[in-house]
Amino acid sequence: MIAPASQKQALPCPSYSMEANTSRITLTLPELAAAIGANARSLRNAFYLRPQDFPPAIYLPGCRGPRFLVSDAQAWLEARKTKSPPAPPPVTPKAQGRPRKASPAQIARARQERRQEEVA
Repeated sequence: MIAPASQKQALPCPSYSMEANTSRITLTLPELAAAIGANARSLRNAFYLRPQDFPPAIYLPGCRGPRFLVSDAQAWLEARKTKSPPAPPPVTPKAQGRPRKASPAQIARARQERRQEEVA
């Protein structure tokens, strides 16, 4: 028998914050991604490409995928802190091809150079 809509209760949404969720011992990849605000699929791909860049993984029997100790994940995040944001790369002006027409500044400069050559 199906309960009427008025009797249905909303399920609580799990919180994956590592500070608030201290009763958990391990985190899965999707939980780790939610805790750090990353895309779960991107984090999973990065883990399988470069597992050495992540906290040590634990593989438990009967569980799919790697697990991470909360303490290891927190230490991993602390180790990845930087003192200042990286400097942006220097901006180099885009190389321009030969202009079709001279700009007014180029015309004025050419006239000034001609006058200086005539005087000298």
